[in-house]
Amino acid sequence: HFAGHNIEAVVAPELGAISLAAHVQAKLHDIYRGRGWDVAMVIATKVREPHPTEKGYFRETGEFEIVRDQARFITGKRCLGIEDVITTGGTMMKTGQAIRRAGGILVSIGALWNREAIPGTTVGVDEIYSLVNMRMESWSEDDCKHHHLCSQGVEIDTRVGKGKAYLAAAQTVQQNP
Repeated sequence: HFAGHNIEAVVAPELGAISLAAHVQAKLHDIYRGRGWDVAMVIATKVREPHPTEKGYFRETGEFEIVRDQARFITGKRCLGIEDVITTGGTMMKTGQAIRRAGGILVSIGALWNREAIPGTTVGVDEIYSLVNMRMESWSEDDCKHHHLCSQGVEIDTRVGKGKAYLAAAQTVQQNP
């Protein structure tokens, strides 16, 4: 799908989409080799700040960055953002901001699954191309609390997403009221 986009770098947010991005980068590299240019792969890393009360003494800020030694691979380059699953578009929006701060040009986003059919304009591109566009019902932590979903027997899936972390935090609160 992206062969005609003249992609010069593939960028993935840590951690889930890295292997997918590596495969996309390799395929684009093979396609563009005949045109005389390489395709770089760069990882947008989570920004961490010192915080002595957190495990490991660092806390994630919720933002992403392209570290300096990798920024040179995307400055002035046409970038393709890659994500495994897009739910709200927040991670790709922050990845796109990191790309732009590093001087890259985010031209499109590719994903395996766009769970909420998020439009590209939400994250600052013309299109999000995904293999699957299918809504999957999900609830925020506030939804669970305010609508008593847990007490109604709605199961929390701990295999994917943030369900496991939510249950662990809820258990900590119950133990230390």
